[in-house]
Amino acid sequence: MKQHLIGLILPGDGDHRHGLNGFSNYGCKCDICRKAKADYQYNYMRQRPDQQRKKRDRQRLARGHTPGELIELELLYQAGENRGGKVR
Repeated sequence: MKQHLIGLILPGDGDHRHGLNGFSNYGCKCDICRKAKADYQYNYMRQRPDQQRKKRDRQRLARGHTPGELIELELLYQAGENRGGKVR
């Protein structure tokens, strides 16, 4: 369904549809649309820290960590260590 919408708006054309709608529905990758998507994602994740923790736990279990190791890794994460893709 989206395929026919792609290309209907162009970066910098002044169209009112730029923003999250332009990124999601029209496939626009201009600076305005990418920033709107990034802001939306940032706010979504900031409001749901419990979901972030569950996602990290699922990823860690998939890597073979035991439940005891999950607690240790989460404490390290909350302390601000290993936040760069190493433990997540």
